[in-house]
Amino acid sequence: MKPKIVLSYLMLIVLLNAGCSAKNIEQSETLACFASIAISPDGRYVAAGRNIFNIIYLYDAKTLEIVKYFRGRQKDTWGKMYAGTLSFSPDGKYLAAGGIDNVVVVWHVETGKEKLYLKDLKKPECIAFSPDGNTLAVAGPDSFIHLVNMQTGKVDGVLRGHVGGALCAEFSPTEKFLITGGRDNYLRLWNLESKKQIAQYKGHTAPVERITFSPKGDKMVSASKSEIKYWEVHTQTASSEIYGQKSIQANKDALAFFVNLLGVVNLAHSGLAFTPVSSRRLELMEPLSADFSSDGQYLVVTVPSTKLFSNYEMRIKNLNTDDVVKVDGQFFSLAVSPDGKYAATAGVGVKWWDLQTGKEISRKNP
Repeated sequence: MKPKIVLSYLMLIVLLNAGCSAKNIEQSETLACFASIAISPDGRYVAAGRNIFNIIYLYDAKTLEIVKYFRGRQKDTWGKMYAGTLSFSPDGKYLAAGGIDNVVVVWHVETGKEKLYLKDLKKPECIAFSPDGNTLAVAGPDSFIHLVNMQTGKVDGVLRGHVGGALCAEFSPTEKFLITGGRDNYLRLWNLESKKQIAQYKGHTAPVERITFSPKGDKMVSASKSEIKYWEVHTQTASSEIYGQKSIQANKDALAFFVNLLGVVNLAHSGLAFTPVSSRRLELMEPLSADFSSDGQYLVVTVPSTKLFSNYEMRIKNLNTDDVVKVDGQFFSLAVSPDGKYAATAGVGVKWWDLQTGKEISRKNP
Protein backbone atom coordinates (compact mmCIF):
# COMPACT_ATOMS: atom_id res chain seq x y z
CA MET A 1 0.00 0.00 0.00
CA LYS A 2 1.34 3.46 -0.93
CA PRO A 3 2.39 5.83 1.90
CA LYS A 4 -0.27 8.39 0.90
CA ILE A 5 -3.01 5.78 1.16
CA VAL A 6 -1.69 4.46 4.48
CA LEU A 7 -1.57 7.93 6.03
CA SER A 8 -5.01 8.82 4.74
CA TYR A 9 -6.34 5.57 6.14
CA LEU A 10 -4.80 6.29 9.55
CA MET A 11 -6.31 9.76 9.56
CA LEU A 12 -9.70 8.27 8.73
CA ILE A 13 -9.41 5.79 11.62
CA VAL A 14 -8.58 8.60 14.05
CA LEU A 15 -11.55 10.65 12.88
CA LEU A 16 -13.93 7.70 13.05
CA ASN A 17 -12.84 6.91 16.59
CA ALA A 18 -13.26 10.55 17.56
CA GLY A 19 -16.70 10.66 15.97
CA CYS A 20 -18.03 7.60 17.71
CA SER A 21 -16.95 8.93 21.09
CA ALA A 22 -17.98 12.50 20.44
CA LYS A 23 -19.48 14.59 23.19
CA ASN A 24 -22.90 14.29 21.57
CA ILE A 25 -23.16 10.63 20.64
CA GLU A 26 -26.50 11.23 18.93
CA GLN A 27 -24.62 13.17 16.24
CA SER A 28 -22.76 10.01 15.18
CA GLU A 29 -25.38 9.31 12.54
CA THR A 30 -23.30 6.98 10.42
CA LEU A 31 -21.68 5.11 13.28
CA ALA A 32 -23.62 2.33 15.00
CA CYS A 33 -22.68 2.38 18.68
CA PHE A 34 -24.21 1.39 21.99
CA ALA A 35 -24.81 4.28 24.37
CA SER A 36 -26.02 2.49 27.51
CA ILE A 37 -25.92 -0.88 29.23
CA ALA A 38 -27.44 -2.71 32.22
CA ILE A 39 -27.33 -6.25 33.62
CA SER A 40 -30.42 -7.91 35.11
CA PRO A 41 -30.30 -8.65 38.87
CA ASP A 42 -30.21 -12.41 38.26
CA GLY A 43 -27.37 -12.03 35.75
CA ARG A 44 -29.34 -13.63 32.90
CA TYR A 45 -29.66 -10.64 30.60
CA VAL A 46 -27.69 -7.70 29.28
CA ALA A 47 -29.69 -4.77 27.94
CA ALA A 48 -27.96 -2.32 25.59
CA GLY A 49 -29.33 0.84 23.99
CA ARG A 50 -28.32 1.69 20.43
CA ASN A 51 -27.46 5.26 19.47
CA ILE A 52 -29.72 4.96 16.42
CA PHE A 53 -33.04 3.28 15.55
CA ASN A 54 -34.72 4.08 18.91
CA ILE A 55 -34.16 0.50 20.07
CA ILE A 56 -32.81 -1.58 22.96
CA TYR A 57 -31.37 -5.07 22.51
CA LEU A 58 -31.80 -7.71 25.22
CA TYR A 59 -29.00 -10.29 25.15
CA ASP A 60 -28.43 -13.59 26.86
CA ALA A 61 -25.52 -12.76 29.19
CA LYS A 62 -23.73 -16.09 28.64
CA THR A 63 -23.83 -16.11 24.85
CA LEU A 64 -24.64 -12.48 23.92
CA GLU A 65 -27.25 -13.85 21.56
CA ILE A 66 -30.22 -11.52 21.07
CA VAL A 67 -33.28 -12.56 23.07
CA LYS A 68 -35.62 -9.73 22.06
CA TYR A 69 -35.91 -6.04 21.21
CA PHE A 70 -37.62 -3.16 22.95
CA ARG A 71 -38.65 -0.40 20.54
CA GLY A 72 -40.10 3.04 20.97
CA ARG A 73 -43.45 4.05 19.53
CA GLN A 74 -41.86 6.61 17.25
CA LYS A 75 -39.61 6.11 14.27
CA ASP A 76 -36.08 7.25 14.99
CA THR A 77 -34.60 9.94 12.76
CA TRP A 78 -30.96 8.91 12.83
CA GLY A 79 -29.94 9.10 16.44
CA LYS A 80 -32.30 11.81 17.66
CA MET A 81 -33.99 9.39 20.07
CA TYR A 82 -32.12 6.63 21.90
CA ALA A 83 -31.84 5.00 25.33
CA GLY A 84 -29.09 6.96 27.01
CA THR A 85 -29.85 5.38 30.39
CA LEU A 86 -31.16 1.94 31.40
CA SER A 87 -32.16 0.31 34.68
CA PHE A 88 -33.60 -3.09 35.68
CA SER A 89 -35.99 -3.26 38.61
CA PRO A 90 -34.51 -5.10 41.64
CA ASP A 91 -36.73 -8.15 41.01
CA GLY A 92 -35.73 -8.20 37.33
CA LYS A 93 -39.33 -8.01 36.10
CA TYR A 94 -39.04 -4.59 34.48
CA LEU A 95 -36.61 -2.69 32.28
CA ALA A 96 -36.76 1.10 32.30
CA ALA A 97 -35.21 3.28 29.61
CA GLY A 98 -34.69 7.00 29.46
CA GLY A 99 -34.50 8.54 26.00
CA ILE A 100 -36.59 6.11 23.97
CA ASP A 101 -39.09 8.40 22.20
CA ASN A 102 -37.30 11.14 24.24
CA VAL A 103 -39.34 10.06 27.28
CA VAL A 104 -39.23 7.34 29.99
CA VAL A 105 -40.60 3.90 29.10
CA VAL A 106 -40.86 0.81 31.34
CA TRP A 107 -41.40 -2.67 29.88
CA HIS A 108 -42.16 -6.12 31.28
CA VAL A 109 -38.93 -8.01 30.52
CA GLU A 110 -40.51 -11.39 29.78
CA THR A 111 -43.51 -10.24 27.74
CA GLY A 112 -41.96 -7.15 26.15
CA LYS A 113 -45.14 -5.20 26.86
CA GLU A 114 -45.14 -1.63 28.14
CA LYS A 115 -45.92 -1.11 31.81
CA LEU A 116 -45.44 2.65 31.91
CA TYR A 117 -45.07 5.29 29.22
CA LEU A 118 -44.17 8.54 30.99
CA LYS A 119 -44.68 11.04 28.21
CA ASP A 120 -44.47 14.06 30.52
CA LEU A 121 -40.90 13.22 31.57
CA LYS A 122 -39.14 14.32 28.40
CA LYS A 123 -35.44 14.05 27.59
CA PRO A 124 -34.41 12.30 30.82
CA GLU A 125 -30.73 12.29 31.70
CA CYS A 126 -30.77 9.35 34.13
CA ILE A 127 -33.14 6.83 35.71
CA ALA A 128 -32.72 4.58 38.76
CA PHE A 129 -34.89 2.10 40.67
CA SER A 130 -35.15 2.20 44.46
CA PRO A 131 -33.96 -0.95 46.30
CA ASP A 132 -37.58 -2.02 46.95
CA GLY A 133 -38.55 -1.41 43.32
CA ASN A 134 -41.46 0.86 44.25
CA THR A 135 -39.93 4.11 43.02
CA LEU A 136 -38.21 5.15 39.81
CA ALA A 137 -36.07 8.29 40.08
CA VAL A 138 -35.84 10.36 36.90
CA ALA A 139 -33.21 13.09 36.67
CA GLY A 140 -33.33 16.01 34.24
CA PRO A 141 -33.25 17.63 31.86
CA ASP A 142 -34.58 20.35 34.18
CA SER A 143 -33.08 20.93 37.62
CA PHE A 144 -35.46 18.47 39.30
CA ILE A 145 -35.49 14.79 40.21
CA HIS A 146 -38.91 13.22 39.76
CA LEU A 147 -39.89 10.27 41.98
CA VAL A 148 -42.30 8.05 40.07
CA ASN A 149 -44.59 5.55 41.80
CA MET A 150 -44.15 2.29 39.89
CA GLN A 151 -47.67 1.10 40.65
CA THR A 152 -49.53 4.19 39.50
CA GLY A 153 -47.06 5.85 37.15
CA LYS A 154 -47.66 9.12 38.98
CA VAL A 155 -44.95 11.46 40.28
CA ASP A 156 -45.09 11.18 44.08
CA GLY A 157 -42.43 13.78 44.77
CA VAL A 158 -40.02 16.24 43.19
CA LEU A 159 -36.55 17.04 44.56
CA ARG A 160 -35.38 20.58 43.85
CA GLY A 161 -31.86 21.84 44.42
CA HIS A 162 -29.56 21.50 41.45
CA VAL A 163 -28.87 24.59 39.37
CA GLY A 164 -28.78 24.22 35.59
CA GLY A 165 -29.93 20.62 35.39
CA ALA A 166 -29.90 17.28 37.23
CA LEU A 167 -27.82 14.67 35.39
CA CYS A 168 -27.64 11.49 37.48
CA ALA A 169 -29.24 9.73 40.43
CA GLU A 170 -28.57 6.62 42.49
CA PHE A 171 -30.32 5.12 45.52
CA SER A 172 -28.33 4.07 48.55
CA PRO A 173 -28.43 0.25 48.82
CA THR A 174 -28.82 0.27 52.59
CA GLU A 175 -30.59 3.46 53.65
CA LYS A 176 -33.48 5.61 52.47
CA PHE A 177 -31.29 8.09 50.67
CA LEU A 178 -30.84 9.24 47.09
CA ILE A 179 -27.67 10.81 45.77
CA THR A 180 -27.82 13.06 42.70
CA GLY A 181 -25.36 14.96 40.53
CA GLY A 182 -25.86 17.98 38.32
CA ARG A 183 -24.56 20.69 36.05
CA ASP A 184 -23.73 22.81 39.10
CA ASN A 185 -20.81 20.39 39.81
CA TYR A 186 -22.42 19.32 43.11
CA LEU A 187 -23.57 16.00 44.48
CA ARG A 188 -26.63 16.28 46.70
CA LEU A 189 -27.88 13.73 49.24
CA TRP A 190 -31.64 13.53 49.84
CA ASN A 191 -33.77 12.00 52.58
CA LEU A 192 -36.56 10.21 50.73
CA GLU A 193 -39.03 10.36 53.61
CA SER A 194 -38.84 14.12 54.04
CA LYS A 195 -37.78 14.74 50.42
CA LYS A 196 -35.28 17.25 51.77
CA GLN A 197 -31.62 17.70 50.95
CA ILE A 198 -29.49 16.67 53.92
CA ALA A 199 -25.97 17.06 52.52
CA GLN A 200 -24.03 18.31 49.54
CA TYR A 201 -20.63 17.32 48.21
CA LYS A 202 -18.31 19.84 46.62
CA GLY A 203 -15.13 19.03 44.72
CA HIS A 204 -15.92 18.42 41.07
CA THR A 205 -14.84 21.01 38.51
CA ALA A 206 -17.32 19.86 35.86
CA PRO A 207 -20.94 18.61 35.79
CA VAL A 208 -21.39 15.34 37.67
CA GLU A 209 -22.85 12.75 35.26
CA ARG A 210 -22.33 9.33 36.87
CA ILE A 211 -22.64 8.07 40.47
CA THR A 212 -22.36 4.63 42.03
CA PHE A 213 -22.52 3.44 45.64
CA SER A 214 -20.35 0.77 47.20
CA PRO A 215 -22.32 -2.35 48.26
CA LYS A 216 -22.37 -1.23 51.91
CA GLY A 217 -23.48 2.27 50.96
CA ASP A 218 -20.72 3.96 52.96
CA LYS A 219 -18.67 5.00 49.94
CA MET A 220 -19.45 6.23 46.46
CA VAL A 221 -17.71 7.11 43.23
CA SER A 222 -18.76 10.04 41.06
CA ALA A 223 -17.64 10.88 37.55
CA SER A 224 -17.72 13.74 35.08
CA LYS A 225 -15.98 14.27 31.77
CA SER A 226 -13.03 15.65 33.75
CA GLU A 227 -12.50 13.49 36.82
CA ILE A 228 -13.52 10.52 38.94
CA LYS A 229 -13.71 10.97 42.72
CA TYR A 230 -13.99 8.51 45.59
CA TRP A 231 -16.11 9.73 48.52
CA GLU A 232 -16.85 8.85 52.14
CA VAL A 233 -20.63 9.27 52.24
CA HIS A 234 -21.14 10.29 55.85
CA THR A 235 -18.13 12.62 56.14
CA GLN A 236 -18.93 14.34 52.82
CA THR A 237 -15.26 14.27 51.85
CA ALA A 238 -13.50 13.02 48.73
CA SER A 239 -10.97 10.56 50.12
CA SER A 240 -9.15 10.32 46.81
CA GLU A 241 -9.23 11.34 43.17
CA ILE A 242 -9.12 8.29 40.93
CA TYR A 243 -8.68 10.36 37.80
CA GLY A 244 -8.36 14.14 37.49
CA GLN A 245 -7.87 17.26 35.41
CA LYS A 246 -4.11 16.86 35.01
CA SER A 247 -4.48 13.33 33.68
CA ILE A 248 -7.31 14.41 31.37
CA GLN A 249 -5.28 17.26 29.91
CA ALA A 250 -2.21 15.07 29.48
CA ASN A 251 -4.30 12.60 27.48
CA LYS A 252 -5.77 15.39 25.35
CA ASP A 253 -2.31 16.89 24.74
CA ALA A 254 -0.94 13.53 23.62
CA LEU A 255 -3.92 12.88 21.33
CA ALA A 256 -3.71 16.36 19.77
CA PHE A 257 0.03 15.89 19.16
CA PHE A 258 -0.56 12.55 17.47
CA VAL A 259 -3.37 13.86 15.24
CA ASN A 260 -1.33 16.93 14.25
CA LEU A 261 1.73 14.79 13.52
CA LEU A 262 -0.31 12.62 11.18
CA GLY A 263 -1.61 15.78 9.52
CA VAL A 264 1.87 17.18 8.95
CA VAL A 265 3.19 13.92 7.53
CA ASN A 266 0.13 13.54 5.32
CA LEU A 267 0.61 17.13 4.10
CA ALA A 268 4.22 16.37 3.16
CA HIS A 269 3.25 13.28 1.20
CA SER A 270 -0.04 14.31 -0.38
CA GLY A 271 -0.14 18.08 -0.27
CA LEU A 272 -3.52 18.00 1.47
CA ALA A 273 -3.92 20.93 3.84
CA PHE A 274 -5.20 20.47 7.38
CA THR A 275 -6.15 22.62 10.34
CA PRO A 276 -4.06 21.92 13.47
CA VAL A 277 -6.02 20.53 16.41
CA SER A 278 -5.86 22.30 19.78
CA SER A 279 -5.96 19.99 22.80
CA ARG A 280 -7.95 22.64 24.67
CA ARG A 281 -10.78 22.25 22.17
CA LEU A 282 -10.86 18.45 22.14
CA GLU A 283 -14.12 17.01 23.45
CA LEU A 284 -13.79 13.31 22.66
CA MET A 285 -15.10 11.90 25.90
CA GLU A 286 -18.43 10.63 27.00
CA PRO A 287 -18.82 10.89 30.78
CA LEU A 288 -16.36 8.61 32.53
CA SER A 289 -17.99 5.53 34.09
CA ALA A 290 -17.63 3.63 37.35
CA ASP A 291 -19.20 0.63 39.07
CA PHE A 292 -18.49 -1.60 42.08
CA SER A 293 -18.74 -5.36 42.18
CA SER A 294 -21.45 -6.64 44.54
CA ASP A 295 -18.89 -8.03 46.99
CA GLY A 296 -16.93 -4.78 47.03
CA GLN A 297 -13.79 -6.48 45.75
CA TYR A 298 -13.56 -4.63 42.43
CA LEU A 299 -14.01 -1.05 41.30
CA VAL A 300 -14.25 -0.70 37.52
CA VAL A 301 -13.79 2.71 35.87
CA THR A 302 -13.29 4.07 32.37
CA VAL A 303 -10.79 6.83 31.59
CA PRO A 304 -9.54 8.41 28.34
CA SER A 305 -6.85 6.70 26.27
CA THR A 306 -4.47 8.24 23.75
CA LYS A 307 -3.94 5.09 21.73
CA LEU A 308 -4.79 5.25 18.02
CA PHE A 309 -7.54 2.63 17.92
CA SER A 310 -9.24 3.35 21.23
CA ASN A 311 -10.49 6.45 23.01
CA TYR A 312 -10.92 4.83 26.42
CA GLU A 313 -9.21 2.62 28.92
CA MET A 314 -11.09 0.39 31.35
CA ARG A 315 -9.33 -0.02 34.68
CA ILE A 316 -10.29 -2.92 36.92
CA LYS A 317 -9.00 -2.33 40.44
CA ASN A 318 -8.92 -5.07 43.05
CA LEU A 319 -9.70 -3.12 46.22
CA ASN A 320 -8.23 -5.88 48.40
CA THR A 321 -4.81 -5.94 46.73
CA ASP A 322 -4.74 -2.59 44.85
CA ASP A 323 -3.81 -4.48 41.68
CA VAL A 324 -5.09 -2.78 38.51
CA VAL A 325 -5.81 -4.42 35.15
CA LYS A 326 -6.02 -2.02 32.18
CA VAL A 327 -7.89 -2.67 28.94
CA ASP A 328 -8.12 -0.35 25.91
CA GLY A 329 -11.29 0.02 23.83
CA GLN A 330 -14.47 2.02 23.24
CA PHE A 331 -16.41 2.22 26.51
CA PHE A 332 -19.39 4.57 26.72
CA SER A 333 -21.06 2.75 29.61
CA LEU A 334 -20.32 -0.22 31.86
CA ALA A 335 -22.06 -2.48 34.37
CA VAL A 336 -20.74 -5.15 36.73
CA SER A 337 -22.61 -8.47 36.99
CA PRO A 338 -24.50 -9.30 40.22
CA ASP A 339 -22.04 -12.07 41.13
CA GLY A 340 -19.12 -9.61 40.86
CA LYS A 341 -17.19 -11.78 38.40
CA TYR A 342 -17.91 -10.06 35.10
CA ALA A 343 -18.48 -6.68 33.49
CA ALA A 344 -20.43 -5.67 30.41
CA THR A 345 -19.44 -2.62 28.37
CA ALA A 346 -21.23 -0.60 25.70
CA GLY A 347 -19.41 1.16 22.90
CA VAL A 348 -18.61 -0.02 19.41
CA GLY A 349 -20.27 -3.30 20.30
CA VAL A 350 -21.33 -5.01 23.53
CA LYS A 351 -18.54 -6.88 25.32
CA TRP A 352 -18.43 -9.28 28.27
CA TRP A 353 -15.28 -9.26 30.46
CA ASP A 354 -13.69 -11.39 33.15
CA LEU A 355 -12.91 -9.01 36.05
CA GLN A 356 -10.16 -11.14 37.54
CA THR A 357 -8.10 -11.35 34.37
CA GLY A 358 -9.39 -8.40 32.35
CA LYS A 359 -9.87 -10.72 29.38
CA GLU A 360 -12.69 -10.33 26.88
CA ILE A 361 -14.95 -13.37 26.97
CA SER A 362 -17.40 -12.51 24.21
CA ARG A 363 -18.66 -9.63 22.12
CA LYS A 364 -21.55 -8.61 19.92
CA ASN A 365 -20.98 -5.99 17.25
CA PRO A 366 -23.68 -3.46 16.23
